[in-house]
Amino acid sequence: MKSYVKYSMHGFNRKHKVKLNENHYEYTISDNCPYVYKNHLFLDSVYINEQITEITFYLQSEKSYKNYINEISNELERICFNLIAHSELPILQPYCLFEIGINEDGSEIHLNDKLNLREECFIFKNIPAESIYDSGLGHQTDFEKHGVTYKELFWILHSPHKVIQFMGLYDIMAQLISSPISQKKIHDYFGKNKSRYPFIRFLPSRSNAEKMEDSLTYLRNAIAHSKQLGVYEFLYTSETISDTYIKYLLIVINDLLCDE
Repeated sequence: MKSYVKYSMHGFNRKHKVKLNENHYEYTISDNCPYVYKNHLFLDSVYINEQITEITFYLQSEKSYKNYINEISNELERICFNLIAHSELPILQPYCLFEIGINEDGSEIHLNDKLNLREECFIFKNIPAESIYDSGLGHQTDFEKHGVTYKELFWILHSPHKVIQFMGLYDIMAQLISSPISQKKIHDYFGKNKSRYPFIRFLPSRSNAEKMEDSLTYLRNAIAHSKQLGVYEFLYTSETISDTYIKYLLIVINDLLCDE
């Protein structure tokens, strides 16, 4: 048997709550087979189970997981980041736990038991396995050079509040575009990269209708303005932040890191 490592995946297939007239999905992978690496140094394949609750890395023959555990952890983070940024999965406070590692001879077993019980009602929705693997493995990242920044992104995503996620991620994006932060330079950056980011729109500023703001900065300023108007306005504005906005920020941040 091949050596392998299994991790449990938490928060990759849930929405944090059901809103009125909004479906609450639990996704299931269909036509699922392992993704086979091409010309990898030590990995043979990776398999995400149908419920997106486990991910298993299979090593090449005669190679033991314990000799590559740090490299496997980096590959896990890369896949998870891309799933968060590029897949349609509903993500909430994502994290993974090391569950089991087995050598070719069946020795060196490590097991981490953890059980979460929760009762909820979901609508089940199938998603092709090819879509999941393409999302998780088909996009460039730079964990080797910017591992600390990616770790910071994961910590921000652990917050259950989308408004905190959005503001934290926006600040990281803004610092990568210009330091000190300049909303004009952010506007100019998106103006020069319209074809790269077709999801960015330009809207009249709330403070000056003759001034245009990119849609991410527009929402950031709307949140800041709502704080001044009181708790109800702030809560109402916070409810407009969707998973889509979080994914947009992660896509831009990742591009900025890879372009450095």
